[in-house]
Amino acid sequence: LRLAKDAEARAKELEAKLLEEARAKERALMVEAEAMIETKAHEARAKVEREAALLVRSAVAKTVELDPKMIDERLVEQAVAAAKAK
Repeated sequence: LRLAKDAEARAKELEAKLLEEARAKERALMVEAEAMIETKAHEARAKVEREAALLVRSAVAKTVELDPKMIDERLVEQAVAAAKAK
């Protein structure tokens, strides 16, 4: 009887330890997943901003019929900033 109670107590301790380890792994995976999501979102925003700048440059060049290399970078940055603000 005593041996069975000791075995049961050890089993419960082991179960609690394994459960806590599983929860710790789950928390670590969640933190890692959130970091990856944030990184991907940042990369996507940066890509959209780059593409928007190219689009603005192209639109301005067509509008004023200039060589795209002649367009003032500040003008492009202002247009992109205005688009972000909306």
